[in-house]
Amino acid sequence: MVESILEETEGCISSNHNVLSVLRDKTNDVAARKEEACKKRRKKRTTTSLVSSCFQDLYRLTGEVLGRGAYASVQTCVNLLTDLEYAVKIIEKIPGHSRARVFKEVETFHHCQGHPGIIQML
Repeated sequence: MVESILEETEGCISSNHNVLSVLRDKTNDVAARKEEACKKRRKKRTTTSLVSSCFQDLYRLTGEVLGRGAYASVQTCVNLLTDLEYAVKIIEKIPGHSRARVFKEVETFHHCQGHPGIIQML
């Protein structure tokens, strides 16, 4: 256990030309490892994939509005590959809207995934 926490480093301190061994605590490296892991996660999110994640690349809005709410509207769209029509809820990002309320709306849809009344969340 001690070996896994402490690392021996030679030549760090010299006294009267005698080289001493110094034990360095590896727990100080925890912050560095966390930062490195965070950077790796950021890189994973920014990598491109073969599947397009842009809505406009996969669907075309028809302009027909099915309904409106305080934070969003429901419109029809057409899948560009299959020509099938879908309803899509578009949450508007307006500076005056409460950020917490908009995130609550998104979270509600996330929890409803797999429900028979909701087709799919994109």
